[in-house]
Amino acid sequence: MIGIPGAMDEKTGRVIYSSIYSVFAGAKGGDRIQVYDAYGLKRICDVRVSEADSRAVWKHKMKRHLTSIAAFLRGTSSVAGQDGQIRMPQFLMTVGANLRENASNTRVLIFGKPGYRDDRDPAFTFGGDGSYPSDKHLRVYPKDSVFGTRGRENVLAGVAVDFCYLSEENFHSEREKTYIVRFFTLYISSLGGCLTTCLPVPQMVVERALSGVTNASVPRAEIDLSDTKLEIHKVGARRAESGPSAVPPAPTLPELEEEQKPAEPVTVERERVELAKAVAAIPKPKAGFLSIAAVWVSEDSQADIDIWVRPHPKAQEICFSRKETPEGRLLRDVITPGDGLSDGNWRALWEVIEVKKTALDETSCWINHYAGSGARIEGVVRLLFDGRAVDVPFSFEGNGDGCRGRVNREESDCWLAIDVAELWSKARPVAVLAAESR
Repeated sequence: MIGIPGAMDEKTGRVIYSSIYSVFAGAKGGDRIQVYDAYGLKRICDVRVSEADSRAVWKHKMKRHLTSIAAFLRGTSSVAGQDGQIRMPQFLMTVGANLRENASNTRVLIFGKPGYRDDRDPAFTFGGDGSYPSDKHLRVYPKDSVFGTRGRENVLAGVAVDFCYLSEENFHSEREKTYIVRFFTLYISSLGGCLTTCLPVPQMVVERALSGVTNASVPRAEIDLSDTKLEIHKVGARRAESGPSAVPPAPTLPELEEEQKPAEPVTVERERVELAKAVAAIPKPKAGFLSIAAVWVSEDSQADIDIWVRPHPKAQEICFSRKETPEGRLLRDVITPGDGLSDGNWRALWEVIEVKKTALDETSCWINHYAGSGARIEGVVRLLFDGRAVDVPFSFEGNGDGCRGRVNREESDCWLAIDVAELWSKARPVAVLAAESR
């Protein structure tokens, strides 16, 4: 289940749409995706991924439901005092009311500001000005506080929650951030769930949600029983700071500083730099395995590139329709590229196959232009093994062939052969390639 704000500016809308797109692209057979306005508490879409759906059928369903999401986002606007706001407790009650028996398989992904603001409940407003709720709110009935959990201890039993608060600027200070993250951690655990992720970077939050990570990235906390007043505190105002002050601050993320800078104008040079960043983000393969990865960009939102690898002539070919064989596996199949070069979502763009490194002169690799409506596609194929790598650019124009030309690949403009052995002979240390891309 995904919760998004009911009011936001255009930039936030683009970021959230790109994140939801990543969730749809990473969905598997049997999954169900529900998207809600987490402020107005209205369902925007509800889609099930059938085990029987072919890739083409699922892509058609994706397009239809993403259109409704895009329409909702276009219909939202920037509203003073409400931009990015969600009603966390009411939305989580909605989640709880819709849970089935397999609640442990439910993942809740929330985008919004870290606080609470509702003109109907002004007494519970906090966040952005150094304010945060007392722990007493967690130990009362819902009639006494919108954050009351008494009698609701199992509403989210077994549910993992991933929260993207969109920007560090949504916090008044680092101390306020520590207290608010701690409060949400305690609130969700008091409902029987777990706040697994609490970060400002959408692509990292989505990655954790899709990968099913269950180890929490936020510090553990316990309710401060001495915090007995039902009130909203201010940072620095509590006597002796007896409770939350003992909680270590949330881990800092220095490696993400560059991603949180304002978007720069899109230029050809920046495209190259960002594409290089995406290539550098491709994960290292397992020991003894060679990874063959592709990253691409296009103005065409329907552009789709696939990798096809046969480790040796007698092996089965690894591709989107056969994701794992004894010789290797497809780690991720990216259905479409990001919506633009300024959205910062580059880490979601790699697609990679890992194979056991054997005689490379027997390994065949093809890049297929699966889908597209004519816009130019540019990308990079990277081979990576044992700290060494090599990159080769590729490009396609025209329409994709839906892999129909796989029988006569040599004669098709939608298929490109990669000579793995020859390419690997030019491999160099990853550090050298990284330095050259800066």
